[in-house]
Formats: sequence, structure tokens, C-alpha cells
Amino acid sequence: MESTAAFEAEDSGTNGYRVIYRAKEGGRPVFTSGKEVTGWKDAQDGQRPGLMKAEVPDVENTRQLYVDGGDGRPGQGPGSRRH
Repeated sequence: MESTAAFEAEDSGTNGYRVIYRAKEGGRPVFTSGKEVTGWKDAQDGQRPGLMKAEVPDVENTRQLYVDGGDGRPGQGPGSRRH
């Protein structure tokens, strides 16, 4: 896709009908979403120099973190909300 797809309630089936989204033949459908994290600050942790932190309101659980387009590793420790 060349642009973002936005789905609303109107995009689902009604009156007993279903809407099915499929990839083209040989393709693999992947739906994902994300939120840009800004406001990074030095965590001031003497045991982990270079550790950065940022507040991310309205996010209770995250499974992935991308840094500059590559996989990042979410922090683990006191205050971490990884489940």
C-alpha cells in the first residue's frame, strides 16, 4: 500500500453479511498500527548509561518498539508495564 488504510465501523459487515479483507494471491496480509514516541530524555540511571525514557500516554501494553526503522528493545525494570 502506498498510503494508510483507516477502518471505521462502516467498513464491517451488517445484516448478517461479513466483509473479508485478503491479500492478493501469494501475498501476506499484515495490519499494524503505531504511535510515534517523542520527548525522549536521559533516564539518569548510573547503572545503565545511555538509557533513555519517554512518557507514552494512553498506551497500556506494547509488544514492539522500532528505533530508526529497526527493532528496538523496550526497557524492563521498575515501572515497566510490559505484560
